[in-house]
Amino acid sequence: MAEFSVVIAEDEKLIRNGILKSIDWKSVDAEVVGLAKNGREAIKLIQQLTPDILLTDIKMAGGNGLDLIKKTRINALDIKVVIISGFNSFEYAQQAIKLGVKDYILKPIDLEKLQNIIGKLIDEIKQERSDRNDIRKLETFYNENKQILINEFFRELLFGVISEHDLDKQLPVYGFEKKDEFYFPLILFTEIKNPIEWASLKSELTGVIEPILERWSLKIDSLFLMPNDFYTDITFVLSSQSFTYDLNKLLPDIKTAVEQLSEVSLLAIGMGEITGKLQELSFSYQKAKTHALFSMISGLNSKSSSTENLDYSLPVNIYETSRILLSIFEERDKNKLGDFIAPIEKEITDESVGIEYKRTLLRNLFVCVLSAGDELGTPVREFFPDLMALFRYINLKTIQELLTKI
Repeated sequence: MAEFSVVIAEDEKLIRNGILKSIDWKSVDAEVVGLAKNGREAIKLIQQLTPDILLTDIKMAGGNGLDLIKKTRINALDIKVVIISGFNSFEYAQQAIKLGVKDYILKPIDLEKLQNIIGKLIDEIKQERSDRNDIRKLETFYNENKQILINEFFRELLFGVISEHDLDKQLPVYGFEKKDEFYFPLILFTEIKNPIEWASLKSELTGVIEPILERWSLKIDSLFLMPNDFYTDITFVLSSQSFTYDLNKLLPDIKTAVEQLSEVSLLAIGMGEITGKLQELSFSYQKAKTHALFSMISGLNSKSSSTENLDYSLPVNIYETSRILLSIFEERDKNKLGDFIAPIEKEITDESVGIEYKRTLLRNLFVCVLSAGDELGTPVREFFPDLMALFRYINLKTIQELLTKI
């Protein structure tokens, strides 16, 4: 049985049978599955047999060829049509083009030309089938790997490597072009204590976090991790149609949930700014990283031990100190900076002050310097690109160096 099928509609029996017997159907892997002497017979055969190719005369008793073609188009039948006609009429040719006819051959029929036309149509059908098969494969691949592709899309979005033009093209692919939602990144800085597959860790994380998010009508659009030499950055992209949560409750709830996992030690949590535009997620992501980093260095997110209940009375709190430093930076007043550092330096060198107090003071001061520099727009990470390494030997000297550079 041939792969491709043909129906011939021709009211002249001699021509109809002549085409049937004169074309080398085998050479193009095709066969004639139906012969019709008018349009009515032809449409029945087409609906019953769904052939790949229709060869039809224009003028036939019982329904002409153009009406037959119109009916195949109305029924959305994907069929290649070649018109055979004894009329060299521009009007017929024009109508045939509008109906998507593939070719137009005049009587008396040049059989070699008709053979070539059929061969080209077969090649065209093969290519279309191959394309459809490729599309099906791509659709299957996309459906099987959709979340992986979405994660990669959000990763590039957060890193700011997708241009505005490319973003507009990619949004419909991932189904985000019509979503009226708000987004924000949530970052967990963690230490993975025990070797574990990412799929298993992801399952455990979502298992403890999703119930919390559901209470606040939040959902996870993307989740991926990025390990480095000091900690593992686990990033969520969360979304909701409306934000009605209390941040002071949400983050502690997530912190408590993650701390239940035996494989993960939570170092810090950071949250970016809420945005209704995916284009702004890169900026929000940087804010989330800064939030998490400052929190980790200052110990704001750390677990409190039941054995210590320390109440450090710092000279000024973090927020107020950051404001003071920002003002000094903007004024570029070295004298004010010296006056600010002097009492802190005195406390650091005071032997009567406990070492834990000094460490806490230095951590908080470091956070204030970074925060003020960040708000000023100074690229502090160019001075100390590896902030975690810097934190390992943080002291007043390094803070003064950072202040000087800012």
